[in-house]
Amino acid sequence: QVSLAQGAFYGVGAYTSALLCAKLGFSFWASLVLVIMLACIVGLMVGLPTIKVSGLYLVMATLGINEIAYLIMMNFIPLTGGPQGVSSIPSPELMGISFDSSLKYYYLVFTMFVFFAFLSARILKSRLGLFFIAIKNSEIASQMNGVHVIKIKLLAFIISAAFGGVAGALYANYINYIHPDNFKTDVSVLF
Repeated sequence: QVSLAQGAFYGVGAYTSALLCAKLGFSFWASLVLVIMLACIVGLMVGLPTIKVSGLYLVMATLGINEIAYLIMMNFIPLTGGPQGVSSIPSPELMGISFDSSLKYYYLVFTMFVFFAFLSARILKSRLGLFFIAIKNSEIASQMNGVHVIKIKLLAFIISAAFGGVAGALYANYINYIHPDNFKTDVSVLF
């Protein structure tokens, strides 16, 4: 299934991390935990109303959700800064090492990539991964064999939202400035 809400999850992660780090003084790592939790909640909120649609209807519904997220980021000025965006986002630090250069940040992102690739591989080799594959091949056959299709599809939405949120947090803390235009629909299409 194609979902165009990934840009919204990416934006939720970026804004959550940016606001927690720049405005409230959280460390990147503490904000990352909250980013994952909030992205999962947003993924659940997006997944519940769209879980029963598929194909072109899912694309249209998630496209609308991405546009709603963009409008919230642009117009909820007290929180998101609206057209001014959020600036002065600090670079992550770990054990006294500041990831303030492109090379250092590359190693951080590469390490996160390896971790999430490993996590994805573990999920795909688990029972949940078998359910994902079964549903991909045939929802009806999966349902006939006792797979709770709606629950599994909702879990897939939540997992993808968490991954998108982490990517957004990494982006925000690397760029040190975010703007709602960074999370428009074309970002979802690109993903």
